[in-house]
Amino acid sequence: MISARASLSNPSSLRSWLYTIARNEAMSILRRRNHVRELSDDDENIFIAEHEPLRLEVTERTALVSSAMDRLLPQYKEVLLLREFEMMCYEEIASVTGATVSSVKSRLFKARRALLDQLKPYRKAGHL
Repeated sequence: MISARASLSNPSSLRSWLYTIARNEAMSILRRRNHVRELSDDDENIFIAEHEPLRLEVTERTALVSSAMDRLLPQYKEVLLLREFEMMCYEEIASVTGATVSSVKSRLFKARRALLDQLKPYRKAGHL
């Protein structure tokens, strides 16, 4: 591992390098399951169509948000998780996913907007 890190042009990019390896493995598994399709930046179908409808589970906000996130297509969920939970910058996310920074920003915007739209009825009802 140390020799691999030394071969990196920028040792601080080790984190991105490791995420890229993990991402590629996860995408390989998803492709074998035939759940991943190619994504264009103009793609408006952000949610997986065949997923069962979102359900409210007795005031469990975390379960509600998690369920909504699970309905996102993997490409959108991935950038959202890397940004919000792993605290990666746009450049790191672009490096991990192999996308451009502008594509990462676009996917994040669409993912956030889709989650807000999906959770809007629950916010209005006072569950969030």
